[in-house]
Amino acid sequence: MSNNKTACVTGTDRGIGLAITKSLLREGYTVYAGGIMEHNAEMDLLAEQFPNQLQAFVLDVGSDESVMNAASFIKSKTSKLDILINNAAILGDTEKTVKDELNFEEIQHVYNVTALGAIRVSNALIEPIMNGGKLIVNISSEAGSIGNNRREAWFGYCMAKAALNMGSTIIHNQIRKEGGRILILHPGWVKTYMSGTWNDAGTYTAEQAAANILKRMEEYKDTLREMLFILKQTPEKNCLGKTKDGGEDRMSDKTNVLLVGDHTDAPWHPLEPAKQELTRILGEDFLITSTEDYNSFTKLDRKQFSLCISYTDCWNRDLSPEQTSGIIQFVAGGGGLLVIHNGISVQRSYELIQMIGAKFTGHPPYQTLDYYGSVENHPLLEGVEDFSMEEEPYMFDFDPFTKKTVFLEYEFDGNRYPAAWEQAYGLGKVIYLQPGHHAPSFKPEAYRRLVLNSARWLSASTK
Repeated sequence: MSNNKTACVTGTDRGIGLAITKSLLREGYTVYAGGIMEHNAEMDLLAEQFPNQLQAFVLDVGSDESVMNAASFIKSKTSKLDILINNAAILGDTEKTVKDELNFEEIQHVYNVTALGAIRVSNALIEPIMNGGKLIVNISSEAGSIGNNRREAWFGYCMAKAALNMGSTIIHNQIRKEGGRILILHPGWVKTYMSGTWNDAGTYTAEQAAANILKRMEEYKDTLREMLFILKQTPEKNCLGKTKDGGEDRMSDKTNVLLVGDHTDAPWHPLEPAKQELTRILGEDFLITSTEDYNSFTKLDRKQFSLCISYTDCWNRDLSPEQTSGIIQFVAGGGGLLVIHNGISVQRSYELIQMIGAKFTGHPPYQTLDYYGSVENHPLLEGVEDFSMEEEPYMFDFDPFTKKTVFLEYEFDGNRYPAAWEQAYGLGKVIYLQPGHHAPSFKPEAYRRLVLNSARWLSASTK
């Protein structure tokens, strides 16, 4: 049932735009949904379900003509819009660096759609916006942050999102005089088709991201007087990167983490369940990028990642010399490495055994194990009580040439064995945690705290 509220959403073909459209329709909005596809089965179903609320039309935000035609269509139906959500964007190339042959035509195309698209639509619809709710929501990205950028590629997308942020500021400076507001949101790392194929490696589903966006809109739509630029659903902050009370932008406190593991061909320990648990544990302080591509080890750069987490399941294949060299140089140069349970499977060379500090030798059957802190007042054990869990009792041979501190032990057959240790390697540090066989291993609160302590300790040591 309609609530007499109106919204325009761009980029509604799939992903976040489609999810936002569905949510607004369920809330009773009349939604003007613009997408690039002429025939969209999802939109057809929504039109049947919400025949009096959904107004779908073809929209290419990169085209002046298409935007003007869409604006004429909307203005023929209504004189006001409560909300405009500029979501449409394209990604472009994410691999080529300044040392490669760049496709400047493609970069210009990404900029035209991803940056200028929102400005075009806002310009064409400014009259119904200011007649209505006076709220524009621009979906941006942390990729547009200059101060927090660690990428060496992504020219089109990063530059376009940075330009979108500036364009939003300019619009806000004008419309604020009449009570207008702009809210810029980064939806987080979302599972989408944005790269052209389905990417399941994101932290959020499109539905979760849409829910977060709408929650923020509801939070600020009636009280917002200054433009807000919100990244990763963090505490509110304005476009200058300051909190309302003048504090520093907490986005700079987010640490980028590379999580490497196997999911498609994992023999025993698939990455995805562990990634979901690690995201829940670390999400407040860390932004996790996960991958199955071991060549990521060759590109590890401390300017981009302070911490690497190994959850590999590669017991029967060696890392290439380049991959081995990459991860060793990262840690020796000052990076942090957190190896969880099966992540020790990267031990396929003596160099890596030495860096991790031990070699896995096997394990008795999966069973209930009791874990005990073995170093009094160790910072990694802060807030960690002794605990029990069902786990594989991994056994190790320690490398005799590296000095390490075993701070956690487990009991098996009346004896205690190493369950976690830390050691320096070059300028960096390494922690190994034995628990982590599958998702339930990450459930005990004591272990969750230990994982968080480990990530914080390693990332702090690299700054």
